[in-house]
Amino acid sequence: MRNILLLIESKKERIKLGVELIPQDLIEGDLMAIKAYVMMKVSSGSERDICKKIIEFNEVMDASIVYGEFDVIAKVKVGDLKTLENFLSENIRNIPSIVLTSTMIVAREYKGRATRNALKIRSL
Repeated sequence: MRNILLLIESKKERIKLGVELIPQDLIEGDLMAIKAYVMMKVSSGSERDICKKIIEFNEVMDASIVYGEFDVIAKVKVGDLKTLENFLSENIRNIPSIVLTSTMIVAREYKGRATRNALKIRSL
């Protein structure tokens, strides 16, 4: 379902101008994307280096140092489960300072107020 915010038509001049609100996820092609949170226990003192290293991977959306059972958490986005498995085993788990990983695949996301209103506007 499309949300047309403004539609201006002029049949005389053959002009049709419209503004359509499209959720950010659909613009970025997230309809079939797999998103996951990868939680990592790392060697003491290597948290910053790990974050700097893993954010260089195209699959990593963001990385954070956290307190608690894990030291670093990263949000990743890939095209399918096979790509996720390859990314984790070939990239993340091959970093020597990463001692343990736990991956949670996102089933459904809910946007907070800060991101809900951040819609892209595209002309028709």
